[in-house]
Amino acid sequence: MKIIETGPVEFRLSVFMPNARRVDLDNIIKSVTDALNGICYTDDHQIVAITAWKAIDRENPRAEVAIMPWATAN
Repeated sequence: MKIIETGPVEFRLSVFMPNARRVDLDNIIKSVTDALNGICYTDDHQIVAITAWKAIDRENPRAEVAIMPWATAN
């Protein structure tokens, strides 16, 4: 499998929860960034900027991720 990014990256995450249950956004960020190690980037230490938010979508809960090279993200 080809790793997409090998240099610094910006990580954007939108999380749509199925309900209003209290969930810490920072825990979700950590889970998603760890899960993408070796898939979208070599290691999550490459992440130099993070934008994240959460909302409720009872009909279609999901996580949307965008990863961009840091040079183009500036």
